[in-house]
Formats: sequence, C-alpha cells, structure tokens
Amino acid sequence: MSDDTSTGEDAKPPFLPGELRTLRLVASEPVPERLFACSAKVREDVAAALRSLFDKGIDLPAELDSLYRKHIAYNHGLREKFYEAGPSADFTEILYIYRTETLEEARELMHADPLFTGGAIGGEWFFEWRVHAPLYKAGPHVPPLPEQELELEVTITTPETLVAAFGSFDFDAEPLRAWRLDGAPRPLFDVLHAYNMHGQGGIAAMGMAWGCGPTGDWKHALHIFATPTVEMAKFYNEGDALCRWGIAKDFRYFEWCIHYPVRKATPRHKEILKRFVENSDAS
Repeated sequence: MSDDTSTGEDAKPPFLPGELRTLRLVASEPVPERLFACSAKVREDVAAALRSLFDKGIDLPAELDSLYRKHIAYNHGLREKFYEAGPSADFTEILYIYRTETLEEARELMHADPLFTGGAIGGEWFFEWRVHAPLYKAGPHVPPLPEQELELEVTITTPETLVAAFGSFDFDAEPLRAWRLDGAPRPLFDVLHAYNMHGQGGIAAMGMAWGCGPTGDWKHALHIFATPTVEMAKFYNEGDALCRWGIAKDFRYFEWCIHYPVRKATPRHKEILKRFVENSDAS
C-alpha cells in the first residue's frame, strides 16, 4: 500500500487548514523599479459632470462627451505605460502613476491627454514614486527580509475602495544612511515602522497597504490604502511610528479610483469605462 506521508529528514509538516504558517507572497505582475506619478486638479464643472455620469448615469454635455471619449481613447491606447491611474471618487483630482523610464516621459504623456490639452485638468505635480510596502510590490531599494517558508504567486485584484494620502517628511536621514552603509544601529522609529508594515498583523500583512512609499527626494510620501473608508486609512497611517515620531506629517486623504489600465479599474466604475472603451477609437 502506498503512503504519501514523508517521514525522512527533509519532510515538511502538512499545510493544513488552521495551521499557522508564514507566507512569502510573490506578485504575478512585479512592480517596475521606477514609477512616475502625476497629481492634478480637475476643473470644477468637469468634475461635477463626470460625477453625475458615474454616480447617476446622467449623460455628459455634448462638448465634454466628445472630449472625454478622446481622453478614454488616448489613455486606453497607452496600455502598459500606465501602472495605475484614475480620478478621486468625487472627480475633483486625478492621480496617474506611469510605468515610464523617465519623469519627462511621464510628463509628456500627461500633457498629451485630451483633458489636459482641452483645459479640463491642470495644476499638475510630477514626482518619482518608490513603493516600499507591501513587500510583494517593493523594489530593490527595500532591504530584503529573511526567506520565508512558503511562497505563493498571487494575482492582484482591485478592491472596491482605495484611499490615497499625500504627506511630507521632516527628519534627519543621516541615521538611516549610517545604518544602511556603515552598519550603525538602526533607528528605533524605522524598526517599528517596518514591523508595523510587514510584521504579523501589520498594515501590509493584513492587506491594507495597496502601495506606500516616499517620493524619490524623500520630501514627500504617497500612501495608498485598501481600506473601506478614509477614516480607517487615517487611523492606520497615523498610528504608524513615522507619524507618531513626527517624521511623516500633514497628510491629505482622498478616496481614489483606478481607471487605467481598465483591467485594474475600480469595480463600480469598470462597466462604464468598458462601455466607453468599446465605443471609442481605442477598441
């Protein structure tokens, strides 16, 4: 009689329901080493019209409808140039994260958007963004953690609600630099921040960190949370050691919706976006 239960020295305990094991998640779609983001404001009347379209199904005015169809066709046509992009839930601002080689290329793509050339969006801010959490999205600039026991490939699906937060940094980078380069003791706030993100029960470990990290110049932060409310995102973000130490501060929160690429779109907007894509030149 065959027995599939291994008894040798190399045998591993079975992965049974209820057994506590540590997982190392590996994303099926790795995050590029360099990402460039653009935040911009949407003209008030345009925001109101788009809000009526997506929330109430009210058609856009003819001129804006034409402009918006061009916008959809253009951005859908960029395909994988977008990592993730979309408007705030109230359509008063946009956050586009580009998968480009340079900041200038991202700027050129944004400035060619029909909504930008048509004067519907403006006041833009561009920056390089480095994802530090969750670890399965983090790039090589994050020190590796010890190898874990079980590795699973995961497909990332967009939750119903995302919350974006922009903040500022106010700290002396020298202790961190000394730790990383010279082997000096690691600053306590950085240890607690890392554990709060990646330790058992941490923000990233519980799946609430959609993408969190600093801008390339370490003067600002963009943290995106997969929480159902802004209040919950604020609670977890401002309970982190970086905020408690006064290092990360002045966060501005807003609900954020992904529109591009459409396969990643926020679920409640996805069908309307698909309808526009199917009826635009992008199809």
